[in-house]
Amino acid sequence: MVPLAAAWGARDLGPLDRIDIAIRYAMRDRSGPDSVEYVDRFADSFDTLVDGQQRRAVGLSDPRTARFADGTSGRVYRLDTPEQLTLPATLGARTVATRIGFDSATATGALVALRRAGVLRAVSHPRYARLRRALLHQPGSGDAAQVRIDLEGDGGARTVLLADPLGQSHLTAVGAAILVERVLGLDGGPPEPAGARFPEQHPDPAGATAVLRSCGVEVRT
Repeated sequence: MVPLAAAWGARDLGPLDRIDIAIRYAMRDRSGPDSVEYVDRFADSFDTLVDGQQRRAVGLSDPRTARFADGTSGRVYRLDTPEQLTLPATLGARTVATRIGFDSATATGALVALRRAGVLRAVSHPRYARLRRALLHQPGSGDAAQVRIDLEGDGGARTVLLADPLGQSHLTAVGAAILVERVLGLDGGPPEPAGARFPEQHPDPAGATAVLRSCGVEVRT
């Protein structure tokens, strides 16, 4: 839902200069094993786009402070996610950066310290997979998911705030349902033709946003 919400927010901003995405991961949120796949790559470097030029970024670097829909603020750090390459291709953004931080400043700081000390790199071998998951995947009973998307373009700037009180697993499920309904033409439009599509290429981002709201997700600018 993050790139789709970015497309909705960018609807009248013209050519995009930059998109900054901040994710707050709640320590008590309910999650499955796949939720840790991105977190498992915290120590890796990855390709991203800066001012239209490809650059290598390092996980858990380049911190920013982000303020979320519930009024809380926290430090967020770079993370390897696909939209950092797809959004430049689909929306023409010259710079895209995704960052993440836990709702616990202590947990976020500890992970950053482990990365700087080389510990995350040292345990990156497959034989340490169980150890990494023990460190990074400790699901709880549920908590709110928060996302902030800042967009800047020739037509101005806009911030999109997402907040799902039922957590990231619910936000993911709703997003999956929206995209499956679009592919199959169950949302009132014709089925999608064969071929690859990215979420932000949904033909009706406003309609998808309305579905999100109907499912209890806060979406505002």
